[in-house]
Amino acid sequence: MKTIDLLSDLIAVLSKVVMEWENFNTSDGDLAYFSDLKSFPKGSRAPVRRSLGAIKRTFKELEKLREDLLVLGKSCSNKAEAVSYSSFEKHMY
Repeated sequence: MKTIDLLSDLIAVLSKVVMEWENFNTSDGDLAYFSDLKSFPKGSRAPVRRSLGAIKRTFKELEKLREDLLVLGKSCSNKAEAVSYSSFEKHMY
């Protein structure tokens, strides 16, 4: 059960982080601050674009990890239930 609890904690943290990114990344979110890169000094435009691209890729990876943890958590829960049921059956007979 400790593994399932740890997975649940990790999923909760990743879900919160991904939700914050989704709020930031909306058209009316804070990402809009970067929508007019032409107003930035010429030397800072490319680094801003690269940084935003890297941030987006990182959050896509975090979302994928969250999805993987959800699948793993469900699998662990199913196996824990199967073990519990099997143990219960042995004690009944």
